[in-house]
Amino acid sequence: METKHCPSCGEELPISSTFCPACFKQLDVVGVAPSNSTVEWRWYKILVPTAILLIIVLLASIFLPSKNRNKVILSALPTETFTLVESSAPVETDDVPSSIPTTVISTTVAPTAGPVTKAPTATIAATGTAFPTAAATPTQTIVPTQTTTPTQTVVPTQTTTPTQTVVPTQTTAPTQTAIPTKTPDQNETLYTYRISNNKAVITNYSGAAKTVSIPAKLNGVQVCEIATKAFYNNDVIQEVYVPDSIQIIGDYAFSNCSDLKIVSMGDSVTTLGTEAFSQCDNLQSVRLSNEIKTIPASCFTNCGKLQSVNLPTSLTTILSSAFDNTAITALSIPATVTTLPNMFCAYMPKLEQIQVAGGNPVYWSQDGVLFKKNTWNSNSTLWVYPGGKKDLSYTLPNTTDNVYSNAFCKNPYLQTVTLAPQTSYINSYAFDHCTGLTTLITYNTLTTIQNGAFRDCPNLSLTVTEDSYAHTYAIDNDIPYILKQ
Repeated sequence: METKHCPSCGEELPISSTFCPACFKQLDVVGVAPSNSTVEWRWYKILVPTAILLIIVLLASIFLPSKNRNKVILSALPTETFTLVESSAPVETDDVPSSIPTTVISTTVAPTAGPVTKAPTATIAATGTAFPTAAATPTQTIVPTQTTTPTQTVVPTQTTTPTQTVVPTQTTAPTQTAIPTKTPDQNETLYTYRISNNKAVITNYSGAAKTVSIPAKLNGVQVCEIATKAFYNNDVIQEVYVPDSIQIIGDYAFSNCSDLKIVSMGDSVTTLGTEAFSQCDNLQSVRLSNEIKTIPASCFTNCGKLQSVNLPTSLTTILSSAFDNTAITALSIPATVTTLPNMFCAYMPKLEQIQVAGGNPVYWSQDGVLFKKNTWNSNSTLWVYPGGKKDLSYTLPNTTDNVYSNAFCKNPYLQTVTLAPQTSYINSYAFDHCTGLTTLITYNTLTTIQNGAFRDCPNLSLTVTEDSYAHTYAIDNDIPYILKQ
């Protein structure tokens, strides 16, 4: 193998060698000092990242909120480490030391906890002795130790926590109590009421007025009902006017109003309660709603001065004792009425006549006496003979085959009653308390007399056909009788 010798130390080297490992001299190359461009490149590696970081900091300070600015900027900065290792070859001069200077530049750029106020700190550690700038060109080995570690952790600087809870500000409940939307006037403060289905129900009246016009609204809420006993026992009011808004007048609503004289209802009232106006001693006149269908039991009982009442064409039913012990002298039954208990006016001592409008499918009247059409034949039942009718004698129409219970009850004027030839049946208590009755003329067609039919008729004598049913009945019940000739 061909060899050659180092011109400096004489070391034998391979012919292809360009560097002497004994004296650290470069062979066959004129020594050249490290170029300025190489040195300048080292500092660009430091200054350029630093300038970029400063720009980022400046932009962050402008656009980000102050409280999160540092976190976002610093978390976005990569941790960057790089090492620049420089090796210089020996310079071919006798002045240059034999040792090879080595410069290590280590730069670490890391985010700090606070705002970035200065460039990253560069630590330059030099080992060996610096050589002249005219030395031979060094062999520069750049080992990029820069490790770009994505240390950036994206932490949401603003966490949207749904701390705001939307609570409904208005809850609609079926038991909502009306809250006044305006200042109530003096009249409204006299009423106590409750709310039902968004309408007012009057439960009490505390006023002292003699004339009361019930309001259609209370604090803006429509009044639809007068509750049970709302005016009960009031001894002041004399006149009551019920507005069109009210539909119901409850049980005993005006009961025992001792000074009440006049009642007038709007046409929206459809329902009256039991004894709604009972015991009103001075009640004289009542105007009923044109929408009422039923007059309940004892509704006007013991209204001793009540002389008149209009029965509307909407009416279908009058229940028992509705007008007991009133001063009513006449009743006009509309054609729409289809239900009348036999006791509905059994205790109306001043009632003289009952008239039924034409076209009524159930009832008819004759001479002020009420009859009910039979459902089993073409004849009729004597339903009510008015207790105040002053006739001394009465003969039943020929089509009458039945005298109903309490039909003549408590009439003190009748002295003689003649049954029709068709009359076959007398119900219980038919002539109860007919104290003036002295003669009842019968026919052989009479087949049934029920118990109590002649209770409290102390002066009664039966006119009978010998050996007839009536003859036997008189004997069995110790009733005086007269045989027909």
